[in-house]
Amino acid sequence: MLETYVRATNWYVAHISRGVAYPFWVRVEDERAAKGWNKAELAERVRLPRSTIDNLKTGSRAPQPRIVNALADALDIDRSEAHQLAGIVPTKADQSADVRRAIETSTAYTETQKQMLLETVDALDAINAAQRRPGTEAS
Repeated sequence: MLETYVRATNWYVAHISRGVAYPFWVRVEDERAAKGWNKAELAERVRLPRSTIDNLKTGSRAPQPRIVNALADALDIDRSEAHQLAGIVPTKADQSADVRRAIETSTAYTETQKQMLLETVDALDAINAAQRRPGTEAS
């Protein structure tokens, strides 16, 4: 019985969805750690409950701007960037990630895996290009 519970719990934890403000939560955690603050210290400095800050990780709605502003100000994060990371405003098109560069510079994958990922990106680009051409259908 305990083994089943542990397996179910491990599955649940591994499959918790990322919230709307997950990218902002990651940035907050990076900056907090860089400053050497623990979570309680950060919560005290911004005068917010720890749970409010933790909810950025999995919350299904964008946080209130006052929460994002308080965290951004305390951690020296540009408010405009914070609002984009938190999902309050749309990300600017010119700030889109370069997928190929991310794959090439990643340390999470072997060279073979990187090559496979780049080939997949090439295939997706070809499909997208074919769909943009009038009278062409891609499968």
